[in-house]
Amino acid sequence: QNPNGVPPQLHEIEHFEDIDLLKNHDLRNVAQNPYSWEALHNIIVVKRDLSLLSRSLEQERVYHACKEKLGRNWASISDYILHTKFGFKKQQEFIVDHMVKGRVVKKWRAHPSISEVIKSQKCLALNDFPYHVVDGIEHWCLWKIRDVITDDDVEEAKKDLCAMNVSRGDILNILHFENPPHLKSLPEINHIHLFCRRKIASKDELILI
Repeated sequence: QNPNGVPPQLHEIEHFEDIDLLKNHDLRNVAQNPYSWEALHNIIVVKRDLSLLSRSLEQERVYHACKEKLGRNWASISDYILHTKFGFKKQQEFIVDHMVKGRVVKKWRAHPSISEVIKSQKCLALNDFPYHVVDGIEHWCLWKIRDVITDDDVEEAKKDLCAMNVSRGDILNILHFENPPHLKSLPEINHIHLFCRRKIASKDELILI
């Protein structure tokens, strides 16, 4: 996971330092330093104030640049998630784009749409736009469509993360949370966040693997 990197699907976005995308955004909560595990636990478990979680300035720059590009090319972020996380097909359609004064443009839509999905589906994936955390902590999202995320779903996701220990390192701790409605950037698709702290293997241990 590269916390300051760009999702592979959006690698063509370049020169973020030349794009003033942050001038209209409130940067008061930008994380000055990466969160330690203790800091995450304090925010999520003790204080229970998820508004304290944020990205670094560079992560915010990447995040807003990617959102702008998605807005130009996709009918919605939900369509993008359905395609990239759940493997739905994509097709171009002519739609009214309110970002360019109502002009009719071609944009990608996921097929089928959420409303056409009958069976619930889940996907566990690294967060494309993680919060600012120290090395050894991973930020994952569990996505689910057509149903709510249950406690059993969360436990299954934790087991899946633990099963990755051969390639990623042993799990030491896992924290999970669901943002309240006013903090959800994508309310159309149910999702929760998971932070996992892994034991970072030494060079000798990597050789043995």
